[in-house]
Amino acid sequence: MVEKGPQEETDQDRTYPKSMIIKVQLPYGGHGDMMVYNRKRDFQARLNSSSGSKGYVALQKEIKERGAMGLKGYFSAELKSRDELIVKVEVVASQDW
Repeated sequence: MVEKGPQEETDQDRTYPKSMIIKVQLPYGGHGDMMVYNRKRDFQARLNSSSGSKGYVALQKEIKERGAMGLKGYFSAELKSRDELIVKVEVVASQDW
């Protein structure tokens, strides 16, 4: 029997929905993709700027206005499935990571 390490969780092992706090970082220089991840980094993604989505614009605005140094913010989120993350666009208190 092979035991899985903490980062070796497969999609079949996950239960959805999964609530989490995520960190969203604006791209260096203000242009490009935002980095999105949770504390354990067992969830990582990039939010593509070229999509021009309302979500990208809303997160960018919230981070610039209320985020840490206007560069990053922490948000409540729910992972609905492997391909769908719902983010509550309201910065939560700063985290220690």
